[in-house]
Amino acid sequence: MGGLPETYSSWNAESHRSNGILARSQAAPLSARLRKDHYLKTEDDKSRGMMHLLAAAGDCVLLEFLLHQKFYDPKEKYEHGMTPLSFAAKHGHKKVVQALLDRPESDTQSRDDYGRTPLSHAACNGHKDVVRLLLARPSTKADWRDQAGRTPLSYAAQNGHNEVVQMLLSLPHVKASSRDENGLTPIWHAAWGGYKDVVQSLLSRPDVDVNERDNDGSTALWRAAWRGHAEVVKLLLAQPNIEADAKAANGLTPLWYAAWNGNTDVVRMLLARPDVEADVRDKNGSTTLSHAASTGNKAVAQLLLARPDVNADSRNRDDRSPLSYAAEHGHADIVKLLLLARPHVKADSMDGNGSTPLWYAASRGHKEVVELLLARSDVKVDSRGNCGSTPLSQAAWGGHREIVQLLLARKDVSVDTRDKYGQSPLDYAAESGHERIVQLLLLSRDG
Repeated sequence: MGGLPETYSSWNAESHRSNGILARSQAAPLSARLRKDHYLKTEDDKSRGMMHLLAAAGDCVLLEFLLHQKFYDPKEKYEHGMTPLSFAAKHGHKKVVQALLDRPESDTQSRDDYGRTPLSHAACNGHKDVVRLLLARPSTKADWRDQAGRTPLSYAAQNGHNEVVQMLLSLPHVKASSRDENGLTPIWHAAWGGYKDVVQSLLSRPDVDVNERDNDGSTALWRAAWRGHAEVVKLLLAQPNIEADAKAANGLTPLWYAAWNGNTDVVRMLLARPDVEADVRDKNGSTTLSHAASTGNKAVAQLLLARPDVNADSRNRDDRSPLSYAAEHGHADIVKLLLLARPHVKADSMDGNGSTPLWYAASRGHKEVVELLLARSDVKVDSRGNCGSTPLSQAAWGGHREIVQLLLARKDVSVDTRDKYGQSPLDYAAESGHERIVQLLLLSRDG
């Protein structure tokens, strides 16, 4: 065949009403390029054939013409091993899908390089009409697992396509709790994405285990709490058999991750349950309160401190407390909250390095925190860490002039204290080039 038949131009003029931009741009070179059983392969189309271009663009009229003239094989695979049917299904072109399905040689179970089928692509992108067409074919396997172990239901749930999810769930042979290679289930994906309606649909199936764990030991609730999807968390917590305090392989719970990410509404819901441990610790022994103090989330810290079983002065493996972290990061509102919330909180506690909250605040230049701590009678202004360094030495070294002034205003501070390296506050200020602090220290010593 040297070129397109003469009838093409009149046939096209009468019936071509598709997304014709692509078709028109390709029509000119067709007569020069097309030969029976010859496929278009150029750099600009990345080796996709004409059939695939038309399928992806939704150009049903020209595609049907080419099928009728037998220019192309509808089963031919191109980019990523996808057939024209997979391209059309992925992009939701119902008419193109129907045209391809009408060809006896079309394969509804054609698999691309990742083992995915046309149904997998259609479900993933929420094309419910295409999904319906494919499911109507006896050859379509609705629960087919790709190379990653994922099913069409898994993809639909991941992207929140509830109508497709319900369509698939209506089929008795579709497993609602199928696990992929990472142990992830459809409800896990829906919870991660925050799709409440999809989670609700999945929970309607008796074969869905709300406490199913992935390979890392995390549950749907764990993931929803982490992402801060309060409505999904509320729905999951309403399930009678929910494990609200389920620990993953790393020992952390939904509450820990909700607190870590500052998801206040989720933290509130979880703390309202008596079966949730409020003082859960990570592998370093840091509690949820320590992390809230470190990140400066006052709302979460307040919620945690409202629980009587929360230890406001807990210590991790480095012997650091929530107050120590709040002081280090300059979260004055949380420092104030901790000092007022519980009378047993030690304002001058030393960690494993002998450093106190005041030492950290002075080192980092957090003036407001320093003022709060200096107002406490139980705070030693000249406390020395394991290296013998004092808060004044740290402030002088860091060039924090206002803090140096605050410390020098105290009668119990020593200007000439030397650490184990023989260095004094004056030495550190001089070495660091902080001339104004050097002057302050000299005046204080001479005065």
